[in-house]
Amino acid sequence: MKKLLLFPYHPDIELLAEKSDMLQGVSIAGVHSFREDLAAVAAVNETLGCTGNFTEMLAQCDTVLLLDDYRNSEMKKYYDVMQEALGAGKQVMITPGMAHKLDLSGYRGQYAVLSHMPEESSANTGTQVGSEQKKHIIESPVAAVFGMGKNCCKFENQILLKSVLDREGYALVWVSSNPLGALFGAYTMPDFLFDGHLAFEEKVIRFNRFLYGLSVSHAPDLFVIGVPEGISEFSVHEYNHFAEYPLVIGSAVSVDSAVLCTYFMPKLDMAGMAGMALHCRERFGFPVQMASVGRTAFVQQSEDKQIAYLYLKEEYLRKHYETCPDQPDVYAGVWETEKIQAAIRKTVGRLEGNPDAI
Repeated sequence: MKKLLLFPYHPDIELLAEKSDMLQGVSIAGVHSFREDLAAVAAVNETLGCTGNFTEMLAQCDTVLLLDDYRNSEMKKYYDVMQEALGAGKQVMITPGMAHKLDLSGYRGQYAVLSHMPEESSANTGTQVGSEQKKHIIESPVAAVFGMGKNCCKFENQILLKSVLDREGYALVWVSSNPLGALFGAYTMPDFLFDGHLAFEEKVIRFNRFLYGLSVSHAPDLFVIGVPEGISEFSVHEYNHFAEYPLVIGSAVSVDSAVLCTYFMPKLDMAGMAGMALHCRERFGFPVQMASVGRTAFVQQSEDKQIAYLYLKEEYLRKHYETCPDQPDVYAGVWETEKIQAAIRKTVGRLEGNPDAI
């Protein structure tokens, strides 16, 4: 089992620590970060049973994993940590986002980008048709997990889905919207989805073939697909690629059930939720059968109009969240463990009763 040292602190680390029993082929040797993260890192390392001493954790790990920078931190420390890892003979792995952000020209051959893609034979299944633009039918039911935007707990909901479905005995293929899903055995999004030079039609065809290859090689009971980014633009600084990713995925495969992830709202506007669900069905082909209220809020910073994300503590969420009298039981806060698990079971049960899906 490969031992990972994570740098720097990122809110997703708390999820990795909490769900560490679900990690596949890896364990977390500890977390190292910037000085301002001292309290948060100490709490996570205590949960993991780690000392928190960088030198000791580096000696104990096999690989240093550099995570996304979620708040415009100083890049110099990334390079310092990478140099110390390489000097200690450790492997270096980097998330795709940071691999694009860092200047790695001087480190060629000394790092790997975090991903988990199917074997070549599976990836190429259905592509032996020359230039023919053909979409394949995906026989297995498909559940999509998508959201209003970035950082609205889509990844946590995908992990919760996997946890419940594994316990229920389903054979699952999970394609994660977050590259950290690879640590849980999920496949990661293929690079072509994010290629700004590739036509929309080509992305649709390629993603369909990607899923078809997985359906042939695994014959899953269910696909769970995490949809990157969000369903609409927020501001002049946050476009969510004008919802290109849900459009590509919804065009590539027929989605049988969808989980809508929202930002934190003290109380759901049920009329607004109904309108959003209708919009998602009509535009993306996502039939929303469950909604999960996230732990994250956002504000627009007045000085530059950029979006800032607020990661809320569970104490705050429980204190300030109010369930509407007419709120369906498949709408729940992601922190409401029993409710969210019951909502997942009910949503999957609807798929079992839908002959068009099964």
